[in-house]
Amino acid sequence: MKSLVRFSTTLGLVCTTLIGSLFSGNLRVMALTEEQVISALRTVPVFMIAQANGIPISQCVAPETGEPGSCDDKKTVVVTPLFMSPQDAQTALTQLKTSQPEEAKNLQIMPRSLGFIYKQLEAANKTQQQRIAVDFLPKQQQVNAALALLQQSGQKVERFPGVPLFVAVATVGDKKIYLPGQNGDREVIPLFFEKEELQKNLQEITAQNPEIAAKVSIEVITLEDVIATLKNDNDPVLEKFFLQPSQEAVQFMQSNPPSNQSPNPRR
Repeated sequence: MKSLVRFSTTLGLVCTTLIGSLFSGNLRVMALTEEQVISALRTVPVFMIAQANGIPISQCVAPETGEPGSCDDKKTVVVTPLFMSPQDAQTALTQLKTSQPEEAKNLQIMPRSLGFIYKQLEAANKTQQQRIAVDFLPKQQQVNAALALLQQSGQKVERFPGVPLFVAVATVGDKKIYLPGQNGDREVIPLFFEKEELQKNLQEITAQNPEIAAKVSIEVITLEDVIATLKNDNDPVLEKFFLQPSQEAVQFMQSNPPSNQSPNPRR
């Protein structure tokens, strides 16, 4: 299956300076609308383990410590695991069915778009007394790749703080700018969940344009920072962000399209 994004063929089409707030955490007060945020997240498949009725499994935790807590305590947060990889979700489900066969016999993998999950969480946290959250679970292979990139750049990090997103960056003079791509007839800034898929795209474009190879590199940011920036920043560049899902996730979604059941967590 081919990528949804095609990179532009020359650096002359690269015109977007990196957003400082995305990397520094300094967010401005104005923001995109909620619908714009949902639209940006809609391309991302995520995977939960759910009961047969579509209710995902979750756990109540104390917000101060992250330790399991009583669901009767309204101060605890109801947290639902959210897998970025369907294979990781399947592995976790298999482990549950092995260790708790009776309790887990009716559990299944439930795919949803991240835009749908975001909308549900925003609505629930406006109306419910007890907070609801998700725990993003990235692929370990991509976490390792992200750590390696940061360490190669001289950063002393031992733990990557979130779900990695890989982005192609071009150095032009003393500036770093995003390398844009095309999604249909729309110019986008693709952010990849799989480093290998970004590398494959870059290999194709640099093979056609070897003169830009030395100017292009891969950098890593977090999905959590992107979501926070979408919610809190109104830079028009954000509307060009395109979250490129992994081919593994896309293929699973095509084979197992989500139903219309609501994924409101239950303990």
